[in-house]
Amino acid sequence: MSDRPLLELRGVTAGYDPASPAIRGLDLEILKGEVSALVSLDMGGGKSTALKTAAGLLRPFEGQVLFDGEDIYEASFRGDQRFRARCAVVLEAGALLVNMSIWENVAFPLRYHGVQSGRELKLTVERLLSQ
Repeated sequence: MSDRPLLELRGVTAGYDPASPAIRGLDLEILKGEVSALVSLDMGGGKSTALKTAAGLLRPFEGQVLFDGEDIYEASFRGDQRFRARCAVVLEAGALLVNMSIWENVAFPLRYHGVQSGRELKLTVERLLSQ
């Protein structure tokens, strides 16, 4: 296994107003297979901003977001496709499709990314739901 982080934020400053960023100079490294949590006692502490920036949904004002060593905001089309195929985000509000069951919501992106067989899909969804 490589010692290089799978996901790395280097000096990230981000938010919705450059004059008042939600996060400043954030450094974060997550290794492959590692489970991490971003915790703050403050509402508006920048947790969602950091997550959106790390997921490629919000470009930082400063700094870099690297996935497997490649800056996701400077990546080629192929690099962007590789990142998006391996990155998933569940945001706190409006994250589920209301016309589907929980099982169907979990299965939906798996089908999109090519898990087609009924047995493989069923086993994968059940494994994910049991975690």
